[in-house]
Amino acid sequence: LLDSQSTIDVFLNAKLLDRINEIDTTMNIRCNAGVERTNLRGHLSGYGWVWYFPNGIANILSLSRVKEKFRVTFDSATDNCFHIHKEGKILKFREATRRLYYFDTAERDEEVGVELITKLTSNTSSTFKKKKK
Repeated sequence: LLDSQSTIDVFLNAKLLDRINEIDTTMNIRCNAGVERTNLRGHLSGYGWVWYFPNGIANILSLSRVKEKFRVTFDSATDNCFHIHKEGKILKFREATRRLYYFDTAERDEEVGVELITKLTSNTSSTFKKKKK
């Protein structure tokens, strides 16, 4: 997901990350379940370090942080997609029925290879919930 309200990049899927490791800093993640904590980081190829939180419900990129790395455009009159301009390619985040913007990995350009957002899943929620036991 590309989340305009998130201030951090956080992933739940370890398969999308390399070099997951424990660090000395703890990130407090405020969400609908209260405050969750993680001290795990992982590297997202073509993007950089993100927080790893295996109990989350989505892989989330902060729109604010993405725009620091790449050009981001949006025109609701044209196609209602966020366009991430990366190395001559445009990755489109489309609006899901629940009004959240996701990247559909089925539409990726295979020539792009393994990079930034081509690895994202199309989960459609930007909040965390505690897993029910």
